Amino acid sequence: MLARAVARGAQLPDGLESALERVRAAEPARAVLTHHDVWPNNVMDDGDRLWLVDWEFAGAGDGMFDLATVARTANLTAEGEDALLEEYGAPGASRRLAEARWSVGLFEGAWALAMHTVRGSDGPFDYVGHARQMFAELSNAPDSAPHEPHSSMIR
Repeated sequence: MLARAVARGAQLPDGLESALERVRAAEPARAVLTHHDVWPNNVMDDGDRLWLVDWEFAGAGDGMFDLATVARTANLTAEGEDALLEEYGAPGASRRLAEARWSVGLFEGAWALAMHTVRGSDGPFDYVGHARQMFAELSNAPDSAPHEPHSSMIR
């Protein structure tokens, strides 16, 4: 997405290369089926159950990415994140969730920058502003302490 955005005239923020290096150097998680688009507009409530819809981006990936998207969009506190991880069967995986939240921010920034080059930011959504916000948050990366084991965290 970033290469396409640059090809369309977008300028990448200073320091983004170090964020991309962090991603390249990360230890991959065991791949599981993931939705990759768990935003509120893709969750339907029929009054009895919740339904996750719009599976066009689904595939193999790190299951923590979907949890991070939920935590991010719900603005969960540390206690809320712990409850989410407990319900998911991954108690104590707060560091992995923090890493995944950071990755979601990087992806969101790249997506928004690419969308800005296609649609502009004059309409109902300010893509470039969203990209700036997401990229600014990348400076809050979790420390580089060793990762928790992946195998017991993803189901």
